[in-house]
Amino acid sequence: MVPSESVPGKSYTVMRDDRGRFSCTCPDYRFRRRECKHIKLVKKLLLAKRIERLKDSTIMRNPMIRWNSIEPREYQIRIAEAALDKNTLVVLPTALGKTMIAIYLTAHYLYNYPDRKVLVMAPTKPLTHQHRDSFLKFLRVKPDEVKVLTGEVKPEYRLYWWDSDSIKLYFATPQVVRNDLDLGLNLRNFSLLVFDEAHRARKNYAYTLVAEAYLRQSPCPVILGLTASPGADERKVREIAEKLSIEHVEYRSEFDDDVRPYIHEIETSYRVVDPPKSYGEYVKVLREMLNEQLAKLMRTGLIKKDPEYVFRRDLLELGDMLRFEVETTMLDEERGRMWDLVMAQSIALILYHAIDLLLSQGQYAFKSFLEKIVEERRKQSHRRLAKDPRFRELLERIKHEELEEHPKIPKLLEVIEDQLDRDPEGRILVFTQYRSSAKHIADVLKSNGYRAEIFVGHGRRGRRRGDKAPTMTQKQQLETLQRFRDGDLQILVATSIGEEGLDIPQCDLVVFYEPVPSEVRLIQRRGRTGRARAGRCVILAADKTLDMAYLVGAAKRAKRMRKVMEKISSSLRPVKRRIFPEPKPLGEEYLKEADRAYE
Repeated sequence: MVPSESVPGKSYTVMRDDRGRFSCTCPDYRFRRRECKHIKLVKKLLLAKRIERLKDSTIMRNPMIRWNSIEPREYQIRIAEAALDKNTLVVLPTALGKTMIAIYLTAHYLYNYPDRKVLVMAPTKPLTHQHRDSFLKFLRVKPDEVKVLTGEVKPEYRLYWWDSDSIKLYFATPQVVRNDLDLGLNLRNFSLLVFDEAHRARKNYAYTLVAEAYLRQSPCPVILGLTASPGADERKVREIAEKLSIEHVEYRSEFDDDVRPYIHEIETSYRVVDPPKSYGEYVKVLREMLNEQLAKLMRTGLIKKDPEYVFRRDLLELGDMLRFEVETTMLDEERGRMWDLVMAQSIALILYHAIDLLLSQGQYAFKSFLEKIVEERRKQSHRRLAKDPRFRELLERIKHEELEEHPKIPKLLEVIEDQLDRDPEGRILVFTQYRSSAKHIADVLKSNGYRAEIFVGHGRRGRRRGDKAPTMTQKQQLETLQRFRDGDLQILVATSIGEEGLDIPQCDLVVFYEPVPSEVRLIQRRGRTGRARAGRCVILAADKTLDMAYLVGAAKRAKRMRKVMEKISSSLRPVKRRIFPEPKPLGEEYLKEADRAYE
């Protein structure tokens, strides 16, 4: 029973069901169905009791942590305790505080082994600076003992700072660390390496080489990998574990008992639209060209299906098989014939993508893709396709013809209007795969009176000459985020840069302009809402396109991820390392000096 603050003698009953959901008998909850102050009070009391049981843990006894600035969370402390002195992969959904776990581990090693160093890596420069600010906020370390090293610092200066005994805590991009290893950097004196967005530790990504060097150079290496999702493909997850020499996995989802009290409900819904019939003329021409390429493949027996039932996966698998045959075929005559088939498969795949792009995205992404085919001369498949007069005619038509607006746009406006009617001061994040779509969506929102802006990357990688798709510098990105945080902007229209790492403020609504094929990206996008309070997620999809396959596939793989993590965790083996030296904790005087320096 919780007493009423406004009605003397009146009390309300707060209840919790088997799924951990709270309800209350007060009018605020009964009529508005939202978390009332009585539920919040009960939650706070329950959490305080759970945290009290952890007060004697190694992590919570560490005086280097600014406990007065932190809301201790049970699962974060338990995960950090479990990660001590072993290589650990932490899998925790977006917004549940992976960074705080890294802060707890960093505090442990800096406090107990002050003669050693800690390195925190993140894939982008803005994220390294963001981490530095967070660590300084919550750790009692001297700011002049902290250094950010990115590509903006010259190599000779970076090597000076790596060797400096005055620096104890480093933040760097993995590419910089990899490059500096080639220049003589030695990681022998590092007690902990943190790999943020650890799902990238595959193939030849810089993380893999850094981990290999660290394990070779350090007598007592400890690795902490952080990710919202390593994926549901067991082979890929196992590769991540092997590359980082993971010994232990800590996996949590919103359904775990120690996480559930800290999360807010995310209402997820779907809006399926029919592609415009007026796009039919374009589709007819593209389908005719596609069927010609499929016919070449059918004549050789490589495709035995009706062309109507040949899908993207079929073409991808066929491409892998053909390229393998080319690599293993020795006769020039036979190899030439195989290359013709590779070209047919490549062009078919391009045309299939063009059709799906038009039907699922609309005119702007479709036009940008056709222009890319004509302007990119490096690929033989692009050159062949660009010579086809039907293809060039389509491009000329799309440049001068205004097609019917894709129905996702009015549906998006409807969803946004509904959200802002509920909460005029709310924040909305719209995700889309393509920059051209992002620009068009932002333009439409602005023309309808909304304070909207695009949020995209710098676009240097793979950018073609004359590409008109929007780009943003890192300074512009941070300025845009601040405007969104301050309320100058209501809506951000973001590409994949908004999915990973950056501290995007609480959003009340996240809209997927299209479903994503990856369970990693599904979890990251969806996790941008429901942080400080309940949130909504709306996914738009075009019927009879790849949207529908992605809609089902990513969700299924996300559910499968727990089983994969449990299976891999049970097969991990310990890393051989020397016995850890005796701790030599920092003195109280150092901590006081750190407080004065931070102030």
